[in-house]
Amino acid sequence: FTREDQGALEAMAAQAGLAIQNVRMYAELKQHYEDLKQIKGFVGAHSALEWMRMVSTNWGHGIKREVGQALISVDLARMAYQKGESQKMLKELEDLETIIKGIGKIPITAPLSDEDAFSKVQINQLVQGYLQIRWKTAMYKLVEMKTDLQPDLDDQVTVKASEEWLRRGLEILVENAVQAMFNAKSDPKRLTVGSRLVNNKVEITISDSGPGIPKEILEQVEQGRPIDKPSGSRGAGVGLALAKLIFEVCQGSLKVLETGKTGT
Repeated sequence: FTREDQGALEAMAAQAGLAIQNVRMYAELKQHYEDLKQIKGFVGAHSALEWMRMVSTNWGHGIKREVGQALISVDLARMAYQKGESQKMLKELEDLETIIKGIGKIPITAPLSDEDAFSKVQINQLVQGYLQIRWKTAMYKLVEMKTDLQPDLDDQVTVKASEEWLRRGLEILVENAVQAMFNAKSDPKRLTVGSRLVNNKVEITISDSGPGIPKEILEQVEQGRPIDKPSGSRGAGVGLALAKLIFEVCQGSLKVLETGKTGT
């Protein structure tokens, strides 16, 4: 083969590889939905379309988060180049390479029907572990974070659910709150996460000092769907609708107790 032939074949192989990956991904999503239908309370409550949206949206959120980190590395590498700091630039390029390789490995996370897919989750441990990791990043350090966790909660009860999905639901709510406070330039920026045992059920509470949730978004989220905006656009309630669906699949619920100009 000539170099031109080789280039054409490599391009075709890349497209074929992408097509095969998409087919496998679709098959995996379809199988996850069939498995999920066996979970008590799922059938009739959510359609196949809603389930596919839940999984694909979650997958897309994970990719967007990594892309954001990649763009930060690009900016830092560019600044290092302009200052002639070659070692620092190489370090940022290495970080960028790691992030890019990691994007291709982001899995499709899905709750399964098998009992082994669920675990006895300690809620306080889950919340504290997530917050400790998240508050190491630069933007989150600018937000005052408080916890109001029931001290003996993990000793009293555990929640039988998918730990990974519960963490994802918590992550969406915290990210939304923090982003809202920054977009509205709220001052002070304060987030409080609490937990308590009420009537044999565990409640996780999240309070922020943001601008509140707009009425039209709140109404649509309560109906279980985002408002009619371009797919993935900010302010469409996509994250809240996804979090609501996650908690409902885990036999829970998502409620907005109070929202207004002083917070949610």
